Amino acid sequence: MGRFDVDYPHVRSNADIVAVFAGYNVALRGDGEQRKGCCPFHDDDRTSLSVNVRKRLFNCHACGTGGNIIKLVQLL
Repeated sequence: MGRFDVDYPHVRSNADIVAVFAGYNVALRGDGEQRKGCCPFHDDDRTSLSVNVRKRLFNCHACGTGGNIIKLVQLL
């Protein structure tokens, strides 16, 4: 297997977290810096997931899952 060299600081500061969620069919509502949606990490029928677009962070207020964009991709 080949090895991938990933520039994690570059990914953390430049990747579009909204596009990553969209790529996994997670719809986010809202405009601006804060977005909300249903958490993909548990059976969620409420908008318990908060996403900070500028900081590229997410947090679910129901299950407690959260982190940065790298953690998001690891979990999904």
